[in-house]
Parts: sequence; C-alpha cells; structure tokens
Amino acid sequence: MRRTKIVCTLGPASSTPSVVGRLVSSDVDVFRINFSHGDRNSHLQEMATIRSQAERHGKTVAILQDLPGPKIRVGKYRRRTGYRRHTGFRAATTRIEISLGAAKRAAAKKETPKVEAEAASAERTEPAEAVPVGLPEGYAQLTVAAIARDAKSWTPEELAAALAYESEHGKRKGALAALSSALSAAEEGSA
Repeated sequence: MRRTKIVCTLGPASSTPSVVGRLVSSDVDVFRINFSHGDRNSHLQEMATIRSQAERHGKTVAILQDLPGPKIRVGKYRRRTGYRRHTGFRAATTRIEISLGAAKRAAAKKETPKVEAEAASAERTEPAEAVPVGLPEGYAQLTVAAIARDAKSWTPEELAAALAYESEHGKRKGALAALSSALSAAEEGSA
C-alpha cells in the first residue's frame, strides 16, 4: 500500500477540466487551492471541477484550501526602496508592522493634522544631555560586532559611558556583554 500522498497545487494552467482529469488519473491525492488569489466564484468552479473529475474517474481526492495569513513586514518602510531589512540585534518587536487594517490606519493618518505630527516627532527627539559624557564618537551607529571589536581599544571612561548609554537606550544584549567584558578586562589590566 502506498503511504506517500501526492499534493497538486491548482493554478491557471492546471485548473482546466482536462488537466484536472489527467491529474486525477495519475493518482493525485490532494488538490491545493491557493485562496490568496482569485475570488469566491473561481474557487467554487475549481472545487466543482475537481469533484466532477474525481467522480468520473471513480477516485476519492481531498481539497486543501490554503488560506492567506496576516502579512508581517519586519523593517522600516522607505517610500522609494521599500522595506529595509534589519540585521543583527537591532531588529526588535517595536519595528514589526502587521498589515491588518492598513486601510483604516491610512485613513486615520490622513485625518491627523501636520501640527500634531510635528509635535509628536519633537517629543520623540532626545535632548543632548541624554548622551553620557565620554561616549565614543559615532557610538549610536555602531553594530554589535563593531562594538565588540572596538571596545578593546577604548579607555575605561569611554567603556563606562558606552555601557551607561547602552543600558538606557540600546538594550542590545550582545553590546552590553561586550562592553561589560571589555570594562572588566580594562579594570583587571589597570589593577
């Protein structure tokens, strides 16, 4: 007895009655219909074709309805280039955008006056006092790998400032570990 199941995905080229009939006679066990494409009537027509051809050939076949799930985009959207992937430890759950209800969100965004949007962006900017004194130049743009590589050559003051900055803002576990390790090595070397 054959235990392997043959699954066939129906598409524009394979949903005609003659092709479905040949597939049924070739011992296809399951027909998959992708519900991401097409409409209700086309899906009903495909199911009717499968049932009629299976009955004609005296075989039993299953129909698998593949339903579309939520579309999740990870990254920041840029108008010209699309989504930019984030690599390493910088991708966080705050950057995940779930595209359910995108039309409602777009309509609500159009209704928001520009003054409110400018005030909200002004609230998000950090004051210059939030950056610790002695932080290595360009630290905020460094990746975790660059921090781990460069931290060995920083002074204990720079390491302490970077550790304080990372604890408050970045919270990147890899960077925190690299900075803690470099700071303890620097303290052991000076002792």
